[in-house]
Amino acid sequence: MRKINPPVFYTASGLIFALVIISVFFTGPFEKGVNAVNDSINQYFGWFLIMSVSVFLVFSLYLLASKYGKIRLSPDDSKPKYSFISWLSMLFSAGMGIGLMFYGVAEPMLHYAKPPMGAGETVEAARTAMDFSFLHWGLHAWATYIVIGLAIAYFSYRKGYPISIRYVFYPIFGNRIYGWVGHTIDILAVLGTLLGASVSGVITLISTKIN
Repeated sequence: MRKINPPVFYTASGLIFALVIISVFFTGPFEKGVNAVNDSINQYFGWFLIMSVSVFLVFSLYLLASKYGKIRLSPDDSKPKYSFISWLSMLFSAGMGIGLMFYGVAEPMLHYAKPPMGAGETVEAARTAMDFSFLHWGLHAWATYIVIGLAIAYFSYRKGYPISIRYVFYPIFGNRIYGWVGHTIDILAVLGTLLGASVSGVITLISTKIN
């Protein structure tokens, strides 16, 4: 029977519950606060996002072409269960296939009608919409998945650690990942995953209202 990690589970659950309560009973102030935070992030850290995903892409290509690309994400004597084509098909279908079926059309139309900057339904808005769509669904997005996926897979299947984001930071923090440092990393990962998924849901609702 699997056990939960009480500090991570109860802290993350409490924060999520608090966010839900605040958003339900204080919708107006909560919306203004979220919009203010979002605007500040876009204004002051937008460059960091673009730089980060670009670094991820270059790093992924480097791994592919270097000797490190030959390292198995499992013991040296292990054999692949599926062929390369089968793995590629499963990764694409589970990772981006269904998303592209919807957002491949919905996201460009959303940014065309309501672009992050400038007026909507213009030639410039159409260009901006395609730029954002290529960023979100092109090689940069795959590179982001690759870096996180490789890190977790390496430490889990190669080094034998449990599947948790905290163990990726073992070379940096050492045994401190078993304490509050590791708990904080896992809590932030849970909240980041939840908030990221909820933003996608909001975009879906908005895009379905665009005529």
